[in-house]
Amino acid sequence: MLKEQLKSKISLLLIVQFCFLLTSQGQEGIKAVITKHNLQSFTARSGFQKLFIDHKGLMYIASSEGIILYNGITEQFIKNSEAAGIHGVTSMVEDQQGILWVACEDGELFKIYNKELTRWLPQEGLPKHKISKLVVDHSNQLWIATKGEGVYVYNQKYLYHFGPEDGLIYSDVNDMVYSDRLGIIVSSDKGIQNINFIKDAKQTKQVKLDCIGNQDIIQNMKLFGENLYIDNLSTGILEWNLQKNSCKMIWDNKNAETILAFRISTEFQVVLTDVAIYVKSNELSGFVPFNNKIEFSEIQSIFLDAKNTLWLLHKSKGLLSINLPISQYEVPGRTIQDIALSQDGNRLLLCTDSGLKMIDVKSGKVIRSQFANENLTTIYPEPDNDVFWIGTYGGGLIRFNLNTGEVTRYKQSDGLPDNNILQVTGNHHYIWVTTLAGVMRIYVVHDERKLNNIKTFTGDNGLPTNFIYQIVPEPSDRIWIGTDGKGINYIDKDDPCVYLLDNSIRNHSIYNLDYSSNGLLYFNASREGLGYYDIKRDSLIWIEAPVKNLESDCISLINDSVLLTAGAGFLMLINPKEKLSITMDEEFGLTEMVPSLNAIYRDKNDNTWIGCKNAVIKVQPTILTVLNQPQNSFSNIKVLNQFVRLGIDSVFEYNHNQIAFEFNAIHYLASDHLDYRYFLKGYDKEWIYSKEGNESYSNLSPGTYQFIVQSSINKYFDGRNQIVFSFEVRKPFWQTWWFFGLLIITGVTLVRFFIRSRESAKAKEDEIKRKTSALEFEVLKSQVNPHFLFNSFNSVISLIEDDKEKAIEFTEKLSDYFRNILKYRDEHLILLDEEVTILMNYFDLLKLRHPDQILLEKGLIQSNAWIAPMTLQLLMENAIKHNEVTPHSPLKIWVYCDAGFLVFRNSIMRKRSNVDSTGFGLESIRLRYQLLTDKEIRIEESDEKFSVEIPLIYK
Repeated sequence: MLKEQLKSKISLLLIVQFCFLLTSQGQEGIKAVITKHNLQSFTARSGFQKLFIDHKGLMYIASSEGIILYNGITEQFIKNSEAAGIHGVTSMVEDQQGILWVACEDGELFKIYNKELTRWLPQEGLPKHKISKLVVDHSNQLWIATKGEGVYVYNQKYLYHFGPEDGLIYSDVNDMVYSDRLGIIVSSDKGIQNINFIKDAKQTKQVKLDCIGNQDIIQNMKLFGENLYIDNLSTGILEWNLQKNSCKMIWDNKNAETILAFRISTEFQVVLTDVAIYVKSNELSGFVPFNNKIEFSEIQSIFLDAKNTLWLLHKSKGLLSINLPISQYEVPGRTIQDIALSQDGNRLLLCTDSGLKMIDVKSGKVIRSQFANENLTTIYPEPDNDVFWIGTYGGGLIRFNLNTGEVTRYKQSDGLPDNNILQVTGNHHYIWVTTLAGVMRIYVVHDERKLNNIKTFTGDNGLPTNFIYQIVPEPSDRIWIGTDGKGINYIDKDDPCVYLLDNSIRNHSIYNLDYSSNGLLYFNASREGLGYYDIKRDSLIWIEAPVKNLESDCISLINDSVLLTAGAGFLMLINPKEKLSITMDEEFGLTEMVPSLNAIYRDKNDNTWIGCKNAVIKVQPTILTVLNQPQNSFSNIKVLNQFVRLGIDSVFEYNHNQIAFEFNAIHYLASDHLDYRYFLKGYDKEWIYSKEGNESYSNLSPGTYQFIVQSSINKYFDGRNQIVFSFEVRKPFWQTWWFFGLLIITGVTLVRFFIRSRESAKAKEDEIKRKTSALEFEVLKSQVNPHFLFNSFNSVISLIEDDKEKAIEFTEKLSDYFRNILKYRDEHLILLDEEVTILMNYFDLLKLRHPDQILLEKGLIQSNAWIAPMTLQLLMENAIKHNEVTPHSPLKIWVYCDAGFLVFRNSIMRKRSNVDSTGFGLESIRLRYQLLTDKEIRIEESDEKFSVEIPLIYK
């Protein structure tokens, strides 16, 4: 492609001019390269209100439909923000907590946080008039300027008011800024005032400056560093140095244009009027107008970011951007083939296919034409003067003195090898000329019209081809030659021969060359792209950048370290050492740019001028502000769909292990080339590459993690702009060390308790056996004592004499009774039914002896309950022992179950004679049950009845 361009350039005199050159493409002048950003969220085309960019680089665009959040790639409406759009947004500011405050025409105030808008309703109430400006000071106090109610200040607790009663001169406040030196500065139609709110105390002070009257109308203000820029309606824009307390005029509004806004950066000053945008850079003494026809009066808001991009929010056209370091000088109907600049930097000399055009740098207008209808191919300015060497196709070489107008022509008759000049370059010692017949070196003799000491290099000297793309001289007088298909060649000072630089690229076409002061020769080669040759180390290095598919028409160095390459529809910046690059195309509005081959010039201020079809592109060195990696930030982090507070929340419970990340990489001027890679350290095994700014993880195991995000605009990730979110998912309590420790302690305690319980139970069991045996022995003794046996035998003898059958019955029952005693004497517990059976046997014995003197009534008995053996017998013996038993007053006994107890109740008829009592019966029962259960026996006595309640035992 480049070879064909050069052939076309050489044969321009022999063919008909291209039809597009015959048609004017526009008017002369300087224009900004404007990019229109087509945001799909904007369905209405005329409702744009305000533009703001926060500290993360995210853009907020207020429209009548709501506030849109834009990161250069995606856009979304802020939730509930249609309310602010309806009220009309006038100002936005971000506080130190990351909250975006939004003010409106009718005094309404809103807050945006976590992509959601909420209405702010302080207890003191809101202003009723238009809010003109919001400002946040170093104490995070919110200042609210109004048109009609003065100024309010919110100290994060209460809302205070500044009005005429506090010394405020005028309630209609036009603008407001915050300075670390002075505090809050407000402007109105009656000058400037300084107000402060310190420790709940109000302070007001009139600012007196010689350049500003007390009644001057001050509209807009902008603070930059120690300078406050003031739009004084009567004079223009003033610069007030706060430290020196001095003023100077920087914009004299002689044209009486309406100043809409102005912005200041380190490199640029921008003034927006209703007619044009005026830009002043550090190298120029005055403002340069951009004459784009975009209805400047409809621009609602402007913002100048850190990359020197001026953002414009246009009422009907939407979002526009201008990268200020790039501007365009329009030359309609011309193809610029080479460029040079006058010594004073005020005139731009353009070689075209139809003569020389001289352009006024400040206005962009053609101020002079020369050599009409000649095809001028190249131009070279001699150092330190305004003498220019101009090459022509077919007309030889021209020496042109810009100041005197003197013209000297040289042709083959004067020693030129050929009249078709391809390139002229040189240094303080030599002029180098490439022609179709070879390369010529001319010794420079100022103010002489003859060519001196001509030396021609052709194939006889080793020049591999006469088809030369570009030659570049070194200060040492060595010349580097880029050839067509024959690699890089060079000629040393006073050496008659041409040499090949490097054998590895001997078959490459070298389209472009440039030389740096530190001995690096940059080049653009066919098939391989860009590289550089380190002359001191004799090494060849290919540049790692995505440029192989982009054919460059010209290259040039900026600041001797960054390579600028230009091609059809793009510019590219490459810093080989830092491995940084950026391709500037659609985002910079360069899609229509068509550079000419090697039509590039670098002036003494390091500005690069590129000759194109119908225009010259100027690239200032401040363009390097775009050559950095994107600005990364987390927009949202959610755990179980709940927002995480960055810098506060970083430890999550074991069941809060589902986490989602949303992140942004902001580089509005290269968003099409943006790529991410991210890595969850502690989970992912390798980097994940994506163009999407979100990722989520679920069911994370307990542990510590780091989520790392990097971004790039050239597919090279170096980590310099990475962001990291460190967090921990806690272990469940049963996996913690303290739980294991507690478990061990508990286990040891339980084992010890179990052992002690067993030992205690064994001891208790032994004690029960011992005491039970003793009690049973006592019971047995009581039943077989001589009195009982004597009474029983007497009863048998008496019955034998009176009633033989009853005697037999009595003997049998006595036998059953003793059999039961022997049967249950080793048992601790027997079923209640069995105990009742023993009682009935004993009762039958008593009935035979006392037929009508004892009555027994048996109630409900629980068959599944257990009781200590011989308990009821002892109770019955106890009742008989202490009460009269006669036929006239029989002893009544009741036995039944009630609420878990066995109730033994007997009527009371005390014996008249005192009965010796050992207390063995009841005491033995009580002792036995203390060993068997936690429940105690209950004894109740009244005048008529005596009751003993025995706790039943259930197994």
